[in-house]
Amino acid sequence: MKFFPSFYKLLSICAVINLNLQFCFAQTNISGIVNTYVEATSVTCNTITVASTAGFFPNDRVLIIQMQGAIIDTTQTANFGNITNMANCGNYEFANIAIVNGNNISLKRSLKKQYDAAGKVQIIKVPHYTSANVTGLVTSPPWNGATGGVVVFEVDNTLSLASNIDVSGAGFRGGSATNNPDNNCGTGSNLYAYDVNQGGAIWNEGGAEKGEGIAILPNTQNAGRGKSGTGGGGGNKHNAGGGGGSNYTEGGTGGNDNCANAVGGIGGASVATNFFQNKIFFGGGGGCGDANDGAGTPGANGGGIIIIKAADISGNGFAIKANGADQLTSAAGPGDGGGGGGGAGTILLDVPTYTSIVVVEAKGGKGGDVNPSTAACFGPGGGGGSGLIWIVPGFVPPNLSPNTSAGLPGNDLAAISPCFNTTNNATAGTNNAQNNFLNNLSLQESFVNYAGIINLGNDTTLCNGDTIILNGGLNANLFLWQDGSTNMTYTVTTPGIYILNVVDGNYCAASDTIDIATPNSFIYDLGNNTTLCNGQSLVFDLTSLAANYQWSNGSTNPIFTISTAGSYTVTVTQNGYCTLIDSIKVIFINGFNVDIGNDTTLCKNETLTLDAGNPGLTYNWSTGEATQQITITAAGNYFVEVTDASCLIIDSININYRFLNIELGTDTFVCNGSSIPFAFDTTYKFKWSDGSTKSTFNINTAGTYWVVAKDSACAETDTIQIEEYSSTEVFVPNAFTPNDDATNELYKPATDYLEKYLFRIFDRYGHMVFETADPLAGWDGTFLDQPAPEGMYAYTLTYYSPCSQKKIKTCEMFRLMR
Repeated sequence: MKFFPSFYKLLSICAVINLNLQFCFAQTNISGIVNTYVEATSVTCNTITVASTAGFFPNDRVLIIQMQGAIIDTTQTANFGNITNMANCGNYEFANIAIVNGNNISLKRSLKKQYDAAGKVQIIKVPHYTSANVTGLVTSPPWNGATGGVVVFEVDNTLSLASNIDVSGAGFRGGSATNNPDNNCGTGSNLYAYDVNQGGAIWNEGGAEKGEGIAILPNTQNAGRGKSGTGGGGGNKHNAGGGGGSNYTEGGTGGNDNCANAVGGIGGASVATNFFQNKIFFGGGGGCGDANDGAGTPGANGGGIIIIKAADISGNGFAIKANGADQLTSAAGPGDGGGGGGGAGTILLDVPTYTSIVVVEAKGGKGGDVNPSTAACFGPGGGGGSGLIWIVPGFVPPNLSPNTSAGLPGNDLAAISPCFNTTNNATAGTNNAQNNFLNNLSLQESFVNYAGIINLGNDTTLCNGDTIILNGGLNANLFLWQDGSTNMTYTVTTPGIYILNVVDGNYCAASDTIDIATPNSFIYDLGNNTTLCNGQSLVFDLTSLAANYQWSNGSTNPIFTISTAGSYTVTVTQNGYCTLIDSIKVIFINGFNVDIGNDTTLCKNETLTLDAGNPGLTYNWSTGEATQQITITAAGNYFVEVTDASCLIIDSININYRFLNIELGTDTFVCNGSSIPFAFDTTYKFKWSDGSTKSTFNINTAGTYWVVAKDSACAETDTIQIEEYSSTEVFVPNAFTPNDDATNELYKPATDYLEKYLFRIFDRYGHMVFETADPLAGWDGTFLDQPAPEGMYAYTLTYYSPCSQKKIKTCEMFRLMR
């Protein structure tokens, strides 16, 4: 047999399409900016005040994160920029919104960590997906000093990447200002901090702006070579390079200039030890290169933050990136300093498994090159420090491909420069890549629930006609019930779920829920007073109520039957205290009787006529018939409704059939020298076609045979036609003419009683055009729904002859003619 690759390729494509359809069902395609951001102006207890609550709603999932506010050394020493107290900088946690009221967002639970709004706290709405497919670049707005720079979302099942998730360069901003108005070396700029806005036409010392970092500096200290925590220092006067931003590792130092003390910015400080307090950070911005000719380059931005929670990531080779930005523009002109590279950001992956390759990058950015047009040395920018990748497993999963390399320094590209093809003391960010990978990630969650200060009580039951008054029980500034009412108390008259959200005088939000149910008995109704015809009854089944019952006649049974006229009352008590009393009056009138007989059993092929009597009335049988009589030919339960102007009477009958199961089987053949035995239940009486009366019978010759079997109630007869079969030869014609003339339209062997049958037809090129395992099927002369061309074809016929006990295979040629 020959295979057709294109045909099997089509099957494979169909299978893949079907698999993808199943996989994509319930997936959300995401791209672009998926989060909503707002700056917090105050954070008190579990209430956050923001500039605008647009886009935020109750039950939304949010991330609270403080970007800055660290305290650094600001002395005019080499220690400038060293972190002395991280304070609340880097704190983060997830929470859910309880109330949105005006400009206040109240959370369902208290914040676990402390936050200082002066340290730039932002609230980020966290989207939640069942399954998600990244179809286009997912990113964030760049950090603008108040919001942005973070991508965060949650996925219940699989996150599939068909594009990248990238916040490279979206973190802390690089320094961009330089205040060097003249081209003199001056007396030397060896200090660590200068005023960004220093004025004057000529000045002897100063420096370019530092890169932004975890500390907030005033303009009077925000220039010069000293680092700003994780921000790289600016190049000092004049033409020195900016330092690289940092994060998990330090940024590189900027290059020097020919002038005395014109030294490059110091790279940002490492915050590696602070990650163990479960804090997270942007990559620091690179320091600006000092410039007096307008050709210096600013520092590059640091990398942002990515937080993903998912059951699994199918990376498909795509990447998740939080790299520091490179400074790709060279400082040209007569000669100025290059900007420092951005520090890499932070990536948190709360993901246990990865089903295909995921590239994860938190790389430092490259420092800026210099390409002066004068024969002097100028300062390239320092490289950015490495970022951090933090995962759940205690090892690097096989499908996770991390890269946390540090950024390289810039170079001197000018062939006329004495420092050509050197970094002129600019250095790369610290490369500690083997340790830039943390395990056992545990995302921070708000955790204190204020149910203790508000308690609506346990779930309870509301009896019929009763009321329950719910009380907030707290002197609060705001009460908000599930229907929008704002009173301290709420009167319940119907079952349901009731929710109270409160905000107290300290702006602490709390909520509680109570489920108030109604027993089924409260809504049970015996119905209206009714009239029945003679012979009818009314049955009530209250078992499902799981209660205690007291009927007016003294019965305590949940099932109660009324068959006589009168007034009836039931008292139902549920849960020991909720009681229902209901009554019904029943009247009987004279009617007619309907009797279609007792349940019965019929023999095979017997029929039974059912007669509902009462000529002239209306009939409705379960079979759909509407006559007085119907004939039954099958087992089953049958009923009839007979109606007149006042009454409807129903009667039913169950009919079974008795079968002796005397079956001789289908017509067949007998081989020469063999026989076909039959044996039946010996309790029956038999008469065979040859007059014998035994329960057994053997057939060894062709003919027509019958048997009659009887028991005490029923008799059955069956017949079988036996042919004699001795040949192992099968006739196959050598031609056929499928031309729609009703003659020789199918090509097939003349076969009977063959087993393991397989008939195949091939064209002259060896392509199989027909195949069947059915001895009765044949080829109609078409292939792929088109008439096959005239000519010679070959067939193979394989079968097993039951009489010869042989497997026979034949291969011959034949002609197709039209």
